[in-house]
Amino acid sequence: MNWNTPKTLAKGFLVFSMIFVLGGCLKQDGVTGPETGNSDAPTLPEVSTMKFQMGFLGELPEVDEASILTGKASGEMAMTAGERSNWINGVIRVLFLQLSLFDALEEPVGAFAYAIHSIPQAQEDGSYLWTYIFAEGQMEYSVFLFGTPMADRVAWRMEVSSNDPEMILDHFVWFDGESMNDDRSGYWQFYAPVDEATVAKATVGKQVIRINWAHEGNEDSLRLEINELGGEAEGDYIEFRETSEQGSIDYFDSSEGQMANITALADGSGSITVPDYNDGLKACWDTEQFNADCN
Repeated sequence: MNWNTPKTLAKGFLVFSMIFVLGGCLKQDGVTGPETGNSDAPTLPEVSTMKFQMGFLGELPEVDEASILTGKASGEMAMTAGERSNWINGVIRVLFLQLSLFDALEEPVGAFAYAIHSIPQAQEDGSYLWTYIFAEGQMEYSVFLFGTPMADRVAWRMEVSSNDPEMILDHFVWFDGESMNDDRSGYWQFYAPVDEATVAKATVGKQVIRINWAHEGNEDSLRLEINELGGEAEGDYIEFRETSEQGSIDYFDSSEGQMANITALADGSGSITVPDYNDGLKACWDTEQFNADCN
């Protein structure tokens, strides 16, 4: 399992997110939006449909930067892991996946979360529009979130515009997707500029990451897949599942044809099975997170 793969495959999208300063603007005052609303507007899905949580692993240890960057216990962390090395390695690898992939989506996910600060307006085509504008001097960044009700679902689309001379955007589609009216399932498709050289003129992008989410009975699931056509990591995916009894993450590397799994039970015990740890064999920990035999 190449634990550097997620960082590589997210690079193009991350460049766009880092250049666009929306994340900084979200913390500033001066947000403007419509003054009137419509109670018939569709309900926004939860932000949790875009990013899995770490709570299933219990109280997390303090992890050093070097270990997070490599996805493996290294340096002092490796030396102090000791009798909890299995759990420590599981935690580090989950942190690595979250930070290298999901944090590449931080800006659009943050913008979506901020939609609650504006009031939706009915549009002539039957959709509803949430609009919010961020100003920095003479530059403005405008975010447009459209929700279009259909028979059994809602279609979503977020666009961004900017007069920043280094990044002129004209309703660039950051992501789109759908959510079922019963809130049981949906998906998000994220886009990035075709290449770094054209980012300043981007209006139409390429698909890079798709998230499918579901709430089925006692189980919540979220699957993030790299679907950039022809990309080196096309077909790689992370699948997160959580119930009241356990949480688990599967990471599939399509180029290597290898699967990694990290599972934690509600009682604190769990296991890690990855190709480059413990010779690829399942390694377990007990309810106190100490190394244990796998039964």
